[in-house]
Amino acid sequence: MTWVYENEHGRLFQGDCLEMLSSQETDSVDLIFADPPFNLGKDYGKGISDSVVEDEYLQWCKTWVDECFRVAKPGASLFIYNLPKWNIHIAGHLNAIGAMFRHWIAIDIKFGLPISGRLYPSQYSLLYYSKGKPLAVLEYRFKFVGTAEATLRITEATKTSCTPKEST
Repeated sequence: MTWVYENEHGRLFQGDCLEMLSSQETDSVDLIFADPPFNLGKDYGKGISDSVVEDEYLQWCKTWVDECFRVAKPGASLFIYNLPKWNIHIAGHLNAIGAMFRHWIAIDIKFGLPISGRLYPSQYSLLYYSKGKPLAVLEYRFKFVGTAEATLRITEATKTSCTPKEST
C-alpha cells in the first residue's frame, strides 16, 4: 500500500484494496470511492487477471464491499464506479448488508473508449450509498477524461444537482 497524496481533507492510498482495508480501523473512513477492474479481459500486466469466472468476480467484489462498509464511519459515503452489469449485483449486496441507497448515477463515455477496435460499454454506473443517514451536505468534484469538470452536490434530502464547471 502506497500513500500517494494528502491534504487537509484526508489521504489517498494506492494498493491492493483488501490489504489496505484490513489495516484500517472499523468506523474510521469518511468517504470511499472504488473503481475496481471491470472483469472485461483487459491486460493490466503484473499478473493481474481481469478475466475471471463471474461467480469468482462477484465474490471478490462482495469481500471488498464488506470491508469498505466495515471501515466506513456512520454517515460515510461510498461510491462504486463499475459496469451496470456488476453494479446491479453490488447494489443488491449493499442493500443486504444494511447500506442506505442514495443514487444510481449513469455516466456516458461513448466518445472516450479506452482501446480502439474493441467493443466496450458506452455507459458506466456510479453507485452512491451511505452507512446510515449522511451527516451533512456533501460536495464532490469529478473530472472525467475529455469532459468538463462537474460538481455533484448531494443533500440529506437526496436532492442532486450536477453543475458543469469551466475547464481550465
